[in-house]
Parts: sequence; structure tokens; C-alpha cells
Amino acid sequence: MSPTKPILVTGDTHLRGDPDEPAWGGFRKLCKHAATECAALYHLGDLFDYWVGPKQATLPAFRAILDLLAETAAQVPIHVLHGNRDFAMGDEIGTIPGVTLHAGDVEVDYGGKRALITHGDLLLADDRAYQRMRRVLRHPAVRGTIRRLPLKVALRGAGAMRGKSTTAVAKKPASAFAIYWPTVRDLLRDNDRDVVIAGHVHRPRLHVAEVSGRERQFITIGAWGARGWVVRLERGTATLERFPGGGGTPAPEPFA
Repeated sequence: MSPTKPILVTGDTHLRGDPDEPAWGGFRKLCKHAATECAALYHLGDLFDYWVGPKQATLPAFRAILDLLAETAAQVPIHVLHGNRDFAMGDEIGTIPGVTLHAGDVEVDYGGKRALITHGDLLLADDRAYQRMRRVLRHPAVRGTIRRLPLKVALRGAGAMRGKSTTAVAKKPASAFAIYWPTVRDLLRDNDRDVVIAGHVHRPRLHVAEVSGRERQFITIGAWGARGWVVRLERGTATLERFPGGGGTPAPEPFA
């Protein structure tokens, strides 16, 4: 049976544990809204700007974020995917009652239609340097080592990696951030999906194209500040909008 309340999909909040950061206030509003108005809340990755392991959960500012997840998940199911910044999340997130942590993509039914929710970093096939780094960092042995490091060491490493990433991104050609459309089409054909929802690129876009004889959608959400982006899945319709306040839906664009 399809839910009567909408399913909300968001992502790329990049919370840094700063109680004054705009995204923290916006995310609190989203959780309060989801707790009473939604059938489920999906976060497609980079909930945190960095996550180094279970010891990070002992820091008061991050503990407050986990407490918010717990309070919200007591009223509505929350699903969290790994992002490129918080791939080291583990049981400290996944064992919160009502929260499900997914290592990979998630498929969702909404009003008889199918959506695939993905972080989106694997869709940037031309960013070869990132894809190589991703394979190394997500190797179980490397990920396990990161999670076991002393907290101060791990946090210094995370800060250094963020700095290097910012520098590297600034030097990359635009082609490195281009969506690889053949993969998107394949994802839509698999299981006859109606929409693929992704983040990572921080560009709110609604793309439409005919795939296997009917119109499908590919939606990318934007990053968060005081307001963010959500995809509302409701009664067979997927819409991209700002939150809070709604509106801001971009005009549809064809697949490249």
C-alpha cells in the first residue's frame, strides 16, 4: 500500500557540528516537519561534512545532531546513505532506533512508481582521480582503519583532506563534474524506474527524457544553507522544491 503522506528526499546538508551554521537550523526545521507530515525521510549522503568514526559521536555538537535524528526517527522512519564526506558512518548512526543506514543506493515506491535514490558520485565517470580515491577510501580495510584512529588524529586528517579536496576541485575541468548520461539511462531502465534522485554535484536540476518509450526524470538536489532542497514523492509525482518555504522549482531540462 502506498503511503498517504509524502516521502521526502534531501541530502548534502554537510553539517559541521557548528550550532550557528545555517544548515543546522534548516535541517532541524526539516526534521520537525518530517516527524508529523511525512511517511519517511531519506538523506542521500553527506549528512555530515566529515565523519571519522564512532568517537566523533561523543562530541557534544555532533551528539546533538544524532539526538535530533533519534527524536525524529521515533515518529517517522529515516534512511541515510553514505556520501563521499561521511562514508565512515557506522553503527553509531545505523543503530539509532528508526534510522536505517544504507551503504548503497535505495529503491523507493511512491504511488505505484519507482524511484532510485543515490548519492550520485558514481555518475561522474570522467572525474577519474576522484573515482580512484573513492575505491581506496571505501576499501573495508581503509575504512576500518579510519574508524579506529584516535579522534584528534582522525579530525586532523579529515581537515587536511577537506583542504586538499577544495584545492583539487578548483583545478578540475568542467568535464570532471559532468553527469554520465548513459549510466543514468541504464539506472532508469533497470527495474523500469521512473526517476533517479542524486546529490553530490550541488546543482538543483530537473531533467526529463524519453527512455524505453516513456518519459522519465533525473533530479539532482542542491546543497543546504539556511534553506535547502527536497524532492517530494507523492501520489506518483516527484517534485523538486526549496525548504522551508517551498517554491523555487527549476524548469525541466532535457538529458544532455
